[in-house]
Amino acid sequence: DDSGENDIPDAQIPNGPGSLRSFTGEEGVGPWIFTMVDNSLEQTGAVTGLSLQVEPMPDEGEAIVATIQPRSWFFLVANVPADATNLTIAIYDDSQPLEGYMRRGAYPTQALYGRRADILPPGGSLSWSIYDSPPLTAGRYFIGIYNPNGVEQTVTLTYTITRDTAGRPPTLVTSREAIPIADDAVT
Repeated sequence: DDSGENDIPDAQIPNGPGSLRSFTGEEGVGPWIFTMVDNSLEQTGAVTGLSLQVEPMPDEGEAIVATIQPRSWFFLVANVPADATNLTIAIYDDSQPLEGYMRRGAYPTQALYGRRADILPPGGSLSWSIYDSPPLTAGRYFIGIYNPNGVEQTVTLTYTITRDTAGRPPTLVTSREAIPIADDAVT
C-alpha cells in the first residue's frame, strides 16, 4: 500500500521502481502489467501472498464517507477541465479538527501544497479559483485530508467544480515585434 492512508493492516510499501500512485486519476482501461521480482537475499522464489485492490475515484458531487486513521491521510483526485473557475471541497466532521490540502499535479504534503485550510468541527471547505495566485488551471488536482489527531475520524466530503457558463473564449495576447526566447526562459 503506497497510498499513505494507512488503512490496510499489515500492508507493505512497494520497493519500486515506480509507484502505484502514478496511476491515480487515470482511466482503468487497457492492459495492466504487474511484474514481481524475487530480490530477497535468499532468492527463494516463493510468493506467499499478494493482493491488488483498485478503487474507483468518486464522481464530482458524490458524497464520500471516509475513515481517516490517526496521523494519516485520505486522498482523492479531481480532473479539472479548461472551463473551470472553482474547485471546492466541503468536509463535514463532528469530532476533531482536520487539515485540508490541494495541489496541482502531485500529492500534497504538509510542506508542499497549493492551498491549505484548517477544518474545524462541524466542518468547513477549501477552495481554489481562477482569481487565486497561482490561479486554478486545467489539470489533475490532488486533494488530501490529514488527520493530525491520535484517534481515527470518519468524515463526509464532496468536491465540486464550478464552470464558466458564459463560455467566453480565452484572451489572445500578441506582440508587434518578435521576441526571442532562450531555452528554458520565461517571458
